[in-house]
Amino acid sequence: MRAPLTFALLFAATACADPRGGQAPPPEPLPGRAEGPPSKAAKSGGKAKAKAKSGAKAETTPDPSAQRFGMAFNNTNGLARTADGALHFVYADGRSLLYERRAKDETLSVHTLATNGPRLMGVASDGASGLVVAWSAGAPPTLYAALSEDAGATWTSPQALSSLPGEGPTVMAWREASGLRAVVAWSTPLRDGEQRAASVWSAQLKGGEWSEAAQVSSGDDRSVWVSLGGDAKNVYAVWRAAPLTAETWTLTLAKLGRGDRFGAPRSLGVEGHDPSLCIDDRGGLHLGYHHQLTAYRAHSTDGGETWSTPVELGQGLFVRAQCGPGGAVVYDYERFLRPGRPTDSSIKTVSLVVSTDYGRSFKSLDPTGGGAGQNRPVTLLNADGSVELRTLDQTGAEPKVAAVKVKTR
Repeated sequence: MRAPLTFALLFAATACADPRGGQAPPPEPLPGRAEGPPSKAAKSGGKAKAKAKSGAKAETTPDPSAQRFGMAFNNTNGLARTADGALHFVYADGRSLLYERRAKDETLSVHTLATNGPRLMGVASDGASGLVVAWSAGAPPTLYAALSEDAGATWTSPQALSSLPGEGPTVMAWREASGLRAVVAWSTPLRDGEQRAASVWSAQLKGGEWSEAAQVSSGDDRSVWVSLGGDAKNVYAVWRAAPLTAETWTLTLAKLGRGDRFGAPRSLGVEGHDPSLCIDDRGGLHLGYHHQLTAYRAHSTDGGETWSTPVELGQGLFVRAQCGPGGAVVYDYERFLRPGRPTDSSIKTVSLVVSTDYGRSFKSLDPTGGGAGQNRPVTLLNADGSVELRTLDQTGAEPKVAAVKVKTR
């Protein structure tokens, strides 16, 4: 198929490095707002109101020179859309958390949400005018969040969600009669090969306040790389877990239940890494993950009690699952074009695997033409079945973030 037109968005960057770890200064207040005392959550992990709103609007695009981009990984959204049709994108330039708003008329503005060296980030929309951005920054990393109730025109100041270290946030949002609701989940920092306990945690936004951070996993194993998926009535967390003294990683699932607490986690009995999950409009669950450098998909029709036999998507990493109306299911992942080091961008491209019939059949698409040097896909499945795609394009002299809109029907 002919590759869709690509328009350069954005700015030059250095090659993508592992974003986990590193040292960063504390968050700075948004422009036009004096810095206040630490939030209650920052002090104790307790409840804190998200109310310190800034009306400042950044009007200039950041200097593109010598920037190192960080974008959302497959465990969360890097793109979101509000009811006014605006498209919202979050990413990092090495020091600042940048928020890009593309209005329905294509007017583009870029805002700085924080300057504390964000490493991993995500954004979620409640489908109306509410937005939640979560990110980790610092050494050891700390979890932060900021909110907007007016489709990105103004934002609250950054707020720590826990006094304990955490990284790799994933975020969901929806609208209730009481207002904006959200869940942010994350995990204890853990480096490859470390044999110590690591846990999944979450905090919830309700009535304008963040709850105390609560442990989701059992706490007696290594539980990392959590992803949230579902809808307003069914919120699931899925992650990979391993015993303290073994390297067998299996996928684990928990569901948000009564009392706004996650139920007991249960193993899916599948070996894998870095999962992602979505729910279709019939209640079916669709799971993506990778294992031994191969991308897989599976589905469940009974709320995750049982799962289909995993099906191979291709040789690759970091699968993200997204569901939309009318049976749309989309998986994106980094696909290997040839053998080599998994961190080598020159052997990778981005692939989409698309279904329009609730996962009964799929077709594969090469949204960037199948060329090498494309990785770190960030996608959003639109209501019409098309896919907004951001990639780190390393085909030129200097890497850049590029955008593609892919028609799937």
